[in-house]
Amino acid sequence: MVLYVAPPGRLANWSHWTLVSLDKSGWQAFTRSSRRCFLVAAAFHLFFNWKVLMAYLKSKITVGVRMKRELALASAIVASIFVATLAGAPPFGRS
Repeated sequence: MVLYVAPPGRLANWSHWTLVSLDKSGWQAFTRSSRRCFLVAAAFHLFFNWKVLMAYLKSKITVGVRMKRELALASAIVASIFVATLAGAPPFGRS
């Protein structure tokens, strides 16, 4: 959210914009670090719960997909976010 409301590029540098003592590049670094920590935690979680995850998926495959409306809605949301990102619509556009 902070990077979305932060002033663009040079304006942030020229105005010496900060929030909680971090400038825009500091917030970008914080975001990258948080993303990496999340991915490492997700990898550990998958590694230590792989057997449980596979057993769950196998049981769901044998029963079949029951929540078809929810699956369709989730797929539509993901597809719309993907299309908005490709179109460059804010806040999904490339920076």
